[in-house]
Amino acid sequence: MFKAAFGHVFTFVMALVALLPSTAHAQGMRDRIPASEYAALVGLFNSTGGPGWKDHSHWLDPAAPSWHGVVVSGGDVTELDLTDNNLAGFIPASFGNLSLLSVAYLGHNRLTGAIPSTIGNLSQLSIFHAEDNALSGSIPASIGNLTLLTDLDL
Repeated sequence: MFKAAFGHVFTFVMALVALLPSTAHAQGMRDRIPASEYAALVGLFNSTGGPGWKDHSHWLDPAAPSWHGVVVSGGDVTELDLTDNNLAGFIPASFGNLSLLSVAYLGHNRLTGAIPSTIGNLSQLSIFHAEDNALSGSIPASIGNLTLLTDLDL
């Protein structure tokens, strides 16, 4: 009787183990957020020298449940904290596709170029820090669309 019970338990446990990879993938970054937000994060990684970041844990791994510095709430990217992470390059226009982003910390890096006008699409943005970078150009007029913005540090 013990052998039969053990056999059933063993079979059940093995079946669960076999399901783990597909379950982990189902909860990966690609499946947790909208495709446009996923593409915006990939665009940010690619345009700011992602492989050279101090910490790029799990970035570009679609099956990873989270990426360093990215907070997902309710199925959308809501916070981004890449402060002092050796980002070097420009903020891509696709950054404006992070439609429910409320907090973005990009300060103390080596970002260059202008802040894209698409920042005005981030209607939930309340905090934007991009101080201590080498940004250039004018502050886009579209930043006036950000009615919830309470903390801006350039």
